[in-house]
Amino acid sequence: NEYALKDCNLISQISASAGRLSLSKFRFTLPWAQINGDAAILRNRDFSLEGHLAALNITEAERFVLKKQIGWPAVASGSIRINGLLNKSPHDFVVETKLDVTPSTASTPLSGHIQAVFHQTGDIIDLANSQLNFLHTRLALSGRLNDNLRAVFDTTNLDDLLALEQLSNTHLASIQCP
Repeated sequence: NEYALKDCNLISQISASAGRLSLSKFRFTLPWAQINGDAAILRNRDFSLEGHLAALNITEAERFVLKKQIGWPAVASGSIRINGLLNKSPHDFVVETKLDVTPSTASTPLSGHIQAVFHQTGDIIDLANSQLNFLHTRLALSGRLNDNLRAVFDTTNLDDLLALEQLSNTHLASIQCP
């Protein structure tokens, strides 16, 4: 998959030396999010980033990453840590996040928190102590997507879970009920 970033802005203090490029106190603004923090590339290949993700518009991020919209109008903010190798193409990346989710519209409230780790090698997503609150539903998640995911949900209206069916259709998750 190719991802073209348009209408972005990067402001940073840059320092370079033999074997190290550092972006200190950077602010990377996308049309649908902002990331602040510190990043470095060591030995022309080892990438690391530690920062704060703010105002992540989940609907727009879905459109960018999944190439379609699932329908979760919400905004997420929290910590992000990324490590990986830059060669001809990025690989062995690990992305860790702890995000608080708040509704972006009153019509479809979605809130909660997500603690996730994505391992590029194996396309693995691990969730820990994550919870999403829909209008009539509370969904608690922990474990590995498509492997040993533990989900507990309490609902008074199953229509809230239609977005989960859409997630299943993205091939990020396979949802089966006994």
